Amino acid sequence: MIKKVKISVIIPVYNSEKYLERCIESVINQTLEEIEIIVVNDGSPDDSWKIIEDYSLRDTRIVVINKDNGGMPSAMNAALDIAKGEYIQDLGADDWIELTAFKETYEYASKNNLDIVVSDYYRDNGNGKVRLVKDLDCEKSIYSSEEYLECFFQKKSATLLTSKLIKRTLYEGVRRPINHPAAEDLATIPKLTLKADKIGKLERAFYHWMSNPESITRSEPSKKMYQVFEVYDEIEELLRNNGKYDKYKNDLSAMRHFSFVAFLTQKPFYNDFNYKKCLNYMLYYLKQHDTPKNVKSSRHVLVRILKIFPYKVVFYQLNLILRLSPF
Repeated sequence: MIKKVKISVIIPVYNSEKYLERCIESVINQTLEEIEIIVVNDGSPDDSWKIIEDYSLRDTRIVVINKDNGGMPSAMNAALDIAKGEYIQDLGADDWIELTAFKETYEYASKNNLDIVVSDYYRDNGNGKVRLVKDLDCEKSIYSSEEYLECFFQKKSATLLTSKLIKRTLYEGVRRPINHPAAEDLATIPKLTLKADKIGKLERAFYHWMSNPESITRSEPSKKMYQVFEVYDEIEELLRNNGKYDKYKNDLSAMRHFSFVAFLTQKPFYNDFNYKKCLNYMLYYLKQHDTPKNVKSSRHVLVRILKIFPYKVVFYQLNLILRLSPF
C-alpha cells in the first residue's frame, strides 16, 4: 500500500479499446511509483471494460469506477471526488505519456513549491507524423496567477489541461462543467489559476495527444463552437466576481475574436441548430461590442464587416472566401 500518493492519474474511458492498453502501459511503467491510477469506465459498450478489469488485477494502484455514460466531464468529476494524490494529472484514453513524466513534473513542482506545472506536448496525427507543441511560451519559468492568466488570455498557453500537473487542493469547489463538454478545459483553467499562487513552466515535452480525424468533435467542430462562446461569458463573470475583469477585458475580447475567426473557417452546417446558435451568438456579440484594435489577425477586417453587415448572405460569402471552396 502506498503511504503517500504523489499523483492521481485520471483516465476517462469511452470506447477506447484500440488504444487503451498503450495508454495504461505508459502509466503503470512510470519511474515515479507513488501514484494512483483512477480509470473511469464511462459506460463503454465496447471491450474497454475487459481491458480495465484485466489491468486492475495486475496492478493494485489501479482504482476502477464503472458508471453510466455521462460524458468526459462527468467521468472526470467522478474521479476527482475520490482522488487522494497531492497532484492531479489528466490522461486521455487514446493518448499516452513519456515514462519519466510524473517523476520529472512532480520533482519540479516540489522543488519550486508550485501549484501548477505546465509542460510542452506532442501532437500525433496517427500516421507517424509527430509535432512538438510549445505550451506557455512567455519567456519565464515561474509565474504568479495574474501573470499566467495574461499569457493564457493572449493565447500563449494551450487551452489543454492534459499538459498541466494540477495540485489537487485547487479542485476544492471546482469541477468540470458537464453542460459544456466541448469547452471544459477552457472553462476550468481560469478557475484553477485564480486559486493558484505559483505556476511553473518545465521546458520538457511528455504528453502525446493523439489526433483522431474520425472524431466528430474534430471533423465537425463548428457545431459545438457555441459552447466555447458561452464559456467566454462565464469567464467574464468569473473575472468580474474576482475584481479582475478590467485587467483582462481586452485580452479576453481578443480571445473571443480568434474563436470567431476559427468558427468562420470551419465547414458550415447551415441546417444544424447548434451551428445556427453559434452564428446568432457571434453576430449579436459583434453588434454589441467593438472589435479590439490590438488583435493581430489578417482576417479581423472580415469580422468587422460582419459587425456592420450581419446578414446571412454576407456570412455565406465570407465563409466561401475563407475556405476557397464551395459548401
